[in-house]
Amino acid sequence: MRIGFVLQDTSRRPATGLDAYTARLWEALRALDSKDEFVPVTLPHSFAVRAYLRALWEQTYLPLWAARMRLDLLHVPAGSAPVVRGQPCVLTLHDLGDEAAPRYRTPLGPRLYFGTVAPRSARFASAVIADSAATKRDAIQRLGLPEERITVIPLGPAPGIRRAPQDAVERVRRKYGLRRRYFLQVGSLIPRKNLAGALAAFVRLLARRPDLDVSFVAAGSGDPATLPLPPETGQLIACGRVHLLGRVADDDLAALYTGTVAVVMPSFYEGFGLPLVEAFACGTPAIASRTASLPEVGGEAAAYVDPGDPDTIASAMERYAMSSGYRAEMAARATERAQLFSWRSTAERTLEVYGRALQGRGRRSPRPDRWRSAPKVLFVRLDSLGDLVLTTPCFRAVKRRFPEARVDVLVQPATAPLAASDPNVDRVFTLSPPWRSRWRPGAVRDALRMMRRLRHERYDYVIVPRRDLDDALFARLCGGRETAGYDARRTRLLLSRRLPFDRGRHTLDNHLRLMALLGCDDAGLLPAVACSSGRPEVIDNLLSQADGQILIGVAPFASSLDKTLDSSRTAALVDALAAIPQTSVVLVGAPADRTRANEIARRTPAPVTDLVGRTDLPALCDVLRRCRIVVSVDSGPMHLAAALGVSTVALFGEEDPVLWGPRGPSPCRVLRAMDERVGASVNAIPVEMAVAAVRELLGDAEDEGRVLQRPVEVAS
Repeated sequence: MRIGFVLQDTSRRPATGLDAYTARLWEALRALDSKDEFVPVTLPHSFAVRAYLRALWEQTYLPLWAARMRLDLLHVPAGSAPVVRGQPCVLTLHDLGDEAAPRYRTPLGPRLYFGTVAPRSARFASAVIADSAATKRDAIQRLGLPEERITVIPLGPAPGIRRAPQDAVERVRRKYGLRRRYFLQVGSLIPRKNLAGALAAFVRLLARRPDLDVSFVAAGSGDPATLPLPPETGQLIACGRVHLLGRVADDDLAALYTGTVAVVMPSFYEGFGLPLVEAFACGTPAIASRTASLPEVGGEAAAYVDPGDPDTIASAMERYAMSSGYRAEMAARATERAQLFSWRSTAERTLEVYGRALQGRGRRSPRPDRWRSAPKVLFVRLDSLGDLVLTTPCFRAVKRRFPEARVDVLVQPATAPLAASDPNVDRVFTLSPPWRSRWRPGAVRDALRMMRRLRHERYDYVIVPRRDLDDALFARLCGGRETAGYDARRTRLLLSRRLPFDRGRHTLDNHLRLMALLGCDDAGLLPAVACSSGRPEVIDNLLSQADGQILIGVAPFASSLDKTLDSSRTAALVDALAAIPQTSVVLVGAPADRTRANEIARRTPAPVTDLVGRTDLPALCDVLRRCRIVVSVDSGPMHLAAALGVSTVALFGEEDPVLWGPRGPSPCRVLRAMDERVGASVNAIPVEMAVAAVRELLGDAEDEGRVLQRPVEVAS
């Protein structure tokens, strides 16, 4: 099956319970060993926060997107099911909002959407998933849904929620100033969670047992000023008996669950009650309302109370606090009950619902799309040489996953020879994009012609490994079945598959993560370049001055002046390298660097083989292959040398070497230094340090296969 799945955008707000359900189910479905393909679409944040825009998006854009993606089935895990659509739809119904609890959701927009639009759209869904039997009963009674169309599938705890070690519990207690034993309530600060009732019960507990050294902790987003809390709350906060922590980091939540006496959940209404399951996963018992779904979730691992009667809640707290034997018994029950809930089980049962939804509509089995075994893939790489080098593992990843796939690449004319020589690339298209080069007559016409040509190819995937709007827009207009790239605010609506760019990882690793969206394996893949002029006699002639010596390539030029090594430092570097016994220096660069190369030649008396502007890309690759070591700024030659298996000394300035350092099978050194005036600067790196790195690599040259990448910070 080809299944569409609606994700929630949580980039600019705290995640809600609906967001957590959606994200965890998505990860669990993808982790299953299933032949089904899951296609995500993200509800934009700007639509999600306004009920009428959310409903409009779900009823108009979503069915159009599903048709364009040629889906077999659509799943809306949080929201409303499209009424008019071309395929079966599964809707997850978490609760009935105001249908079941009319006094606990007051804003007009959410009241209309969650209380009317979302629940009533379930009547148009092919199948409905309910979190609990209580929600299923409400749907049957209030919406008139047939019982056989609703499947109850409980949720599971978050992957990181499990019993925390004692040192983690103590760390979190110190972090939040929790000096006493404590009761814990977790959930958004909204009226139906009944924080006011829990605090009123805690006040009565302290009145009954003034010598009881306990406190009350509430963790959850929201403004407590909007709730009718007991008048004693302020005084209890001041004396450290009540702690309103707000939203708590996920890393701390498991420790809070583990360290508490009991979790308190006296809600007036819950569609499921996820904090109970999370508490049980940490071996912690609970106090819960005997209303809605909570008794079926809590089972025998919770003490049940009347949410409207603070005395019953206080009595349950007192029993947990005073009787260690009772608490130990309930904790054992909690640990046992936790085994009933897991996201893998939720995902497996959800997949069964998908199958029944297709059968229920009388649809034939999903068509055997040939593109799954032999997809047509286009990479849009209209940027620099170094970026293309770092993309070469992606071509191989596609071919390794789909041996019969067709891999095409769209590049600028200057980088086309590198793509054309790649054994994993089937066809190369070239374009000088008007948005990335000097304006010239006919540039827009050429771009439109190329766009039309690519649309006729009918690609299954168009990959854009760049976060710019212009490249993403062009890729989207190429008409691929799916467009994949990095999730950025400016490109989000143009991509059907996306993931966030992780700035803590190398760009290559991010590219390979992008390939994982296609099901590709990234194990052991490094950049590789096969480009060659095929004329060794020409290269021999170019390097005749250095015959018989160890070649050290120097590439001091870059497209950005901030990344270029200035002429005086380059000359000093060339002098120092030429002084190393049995070595000869080769200066490489583009024709545009000719003026700077002449300046360097005037500044150094050392013999240098100056090839700046004298080689095309294939010849440059051959020259770099002849070098033992290449010293380069952050530019194309650096990535070429590393991909060719040449040891590299990389000089970095403003760019982050964690993101852009050289990757290849041979040793390398990454040098970076700080300038007090401008920050990180390539011209702040001492020449002596670069020469020392070269000498070190000359000694390591026989140690093949060892990749050494060590960012070095030097204070000027």
